[in-house]
Amino acid sequence: MAEYNAIKIFREYEKRLKSITKLNGFSSDAGNTVAKGWGAMSYFANSNTNFPFCGISPSRAPNFSRRGDDIVITMEYEAVIADKAGPELADNLIMHSIDLLHALLDKSSQERLSGLAIKNSMSDLAFNVPDDARPFGWVSVFLTCEFINRIGGH
Repeated sequence: MAEYNAIKIFREYEKRLKSITKLNGFSSDAGNTVAKGWGAMSYFANSNTNFPFCGISPSRAPNFSRRGDDIVITMEYEAVIADKAGPELADNLIMHSIDLLHALLDKSSQERLSGLAIKNSMSDLAFNVPDDARPFGWVSVFLTCEFINRIGGH
């Protein structure tokens, strides 16, 4: 079975999130656990969770257009790092945000997700610091990728 570029891109982002470890020079070992799929963060996070951890999920249904014999798809993914609520949460989320940028951004403007994308971009970082009894907060970013799938050839 052929593997679609959308899945290859998802796996590339997952690989980059898994690199977020102290051994690789990041502020935490959040990359030791990467929860995947819709609602991965809320499903995985509870008071017994080993925080921090990463999550990656498709975000919005893809947009597409025809370009000759190809389908050009624009798809959005959401990446998060969640951490345990407490007095250090704000500081930790700031450090996690820098880790997300370093892990997910291409090394150069020509890299384009290891050659998988035509274009890729990252939204502003969003922080969620709980003001209720939730046991965690998170920092997230939306990742937008434009890529080609060949009609009939995947």
